[in-house]
Amino acid sequence: MGEVKGAITFRDVSFRYVNESNNIFNNLNFSVKPGSFIAIVGRSGIGKTTILNLMFRLYDPREGTIYLDGHNIKELNF
Repeated sequence: MGEVKGAITFRDVSFRYVNESNNIFNNLNFSVKPGSFIAIVGRSGIGKTTILNLMFRLYDPREGTIYLDGHNIKELNF
């Protein structure tokens, strides 16, 4: 892959915890450019920590794809 620049893209990402009947979020889309700062805010249980856990591959999305510098994170080895 080369040097990691840090662009993150969530494309149509949906996630549901095991044994839950409803998704935490559906079709989540956003991009963060390298060097940018963002804030993820919302009430408790809305999925803020889940977004981070998905980025670090602690969880895999139920649907959709997460990209790092244009590469599907499921295909990356660090």
